[in-house]
Amino acid sequence: MSKMRLHIVTPHGTYKDTDVDYLGISTTGGDLGILPHHIPLATGVTISEMHYEVDGKTYRFAIAGGFMYVDADNTVTVIGNAVESPEEIDLRRAEEAKQRAESLFVYQLKMVNK
Repeated sequence: MSKMRLHIVTPHGTYKDTDVDYLGISTTGGDLGILPHHIPLATGVTISEMHYEVDGKTYRFAIAGGFMYVDADNTVTVIGNAVESPEEIDLRRAEEAKQRAESLFVYQLKMVNK
């Protein structure tokens, strides 16, 4: 089976650089499945899960939004604000971030309804 190059980068540098069979990703235009030799494409990436497949094995990641570019040379570049595998996710840190976001939302909602 034909493969494509997947290059995932974050503000901290290269996260992954590997050959894959398939990439599943949520974009600002909807969910996409990218196969080798996909037409060129540039799109925003939403906060979601993305996954890729290599030789029948699936690898999953959380992505905190970003951008994706598929070029004519069979390379997909994903630029993520942050990317983590399930093993890398710090549940305590994620719960604290969720609580901060919820508190900020409630505060902003109160300010709007004044």
